[in-house]
Amino acid sequence: MSVFKNKYTVKGLTQIVTFLCLGLFMFYGYRILFVANVSEYAKEFTASCLGAVITIMATAVLLKSQLENEVTKDQLADIFKQKMDLYQQYIEFLNSIRKSRKFNDDEIKEFIEWGMKLSLVCRPGVIRIIYEYAIQLIKFDADHFDQLMDEKKIAWKEWMLMHYKGMENDFNNDVFCKLKFATVANIISELREDLASARLADFDENLNMNLILEDLLSLDRAHSHQHEQSVLLESADYRAMHKAADSIHTVL
Repeated sequence: MSVFKNKYTVKGLTQIVTFLCLGLFMFYGYRILFVANVSEYAKEFTASCLGAVITIMATAVLLKSQLENEVTKDQLADIFKQKMDLYQQYIEFLNSIRKSRKFNDDEIKEFIEWGMKLSLVCRPGVIRIIYEYAIQLIKFDADHFDQLMDEKKIAWKEWMLMHYKGMENDFNNDVFCKLKFATVANIISELREDLASARLADFDENLNMNLILEDLLSLDRAHSHQHEQSVLLESADYRAMHKAADSIHTVL
């Protein structure tokens, strides 16, 4: 963060010094032309210098603006090509995940790697919905809102409200929940919207991306915790069944 601040501070100071120097030059040029009692030769020489400086400054501003526009166009064209290639490969990966509807450890690692690759060219919103989709499969074992039982719907809403504070009334509406529930269709829609975006990320978006990537990198921990919970539940069920069988055997 300090690197960005230093960069913009130096740039700002340079512009301020440049404009101050230009202002002083214009001020003294004006005094020589219209106030000071000097020869006509000196006035003509000063006027020529002022004209040359103004012409140079105007030309520099135009060239800089044109160069920045060309660089931005080239960057956007390269980013578009990278996005197209990455998004097509990612959709193929999503199709393989969608068939099983469950994650194993290798798929979780690959999912995180894909998120890191996409984060280089996409907006934070894309990574956010990808993260939500993965969590829904891990924690709630569903890729559509209607697949959730009532208890899991409540748990899902509580989890979503941790990230979307102040939207309690919206999440009480099942239609809104269906739209907000991360699905493969929603991910592809986000990818299409991002593909059409002709805007480069600003500083706030980059900071937001850092926070979302931290969540994405925690997917393997969430998966491990969920697996441990499943094992505990299965062992508890096994012990209960074993105890019931012993009781039946004792009665007999």
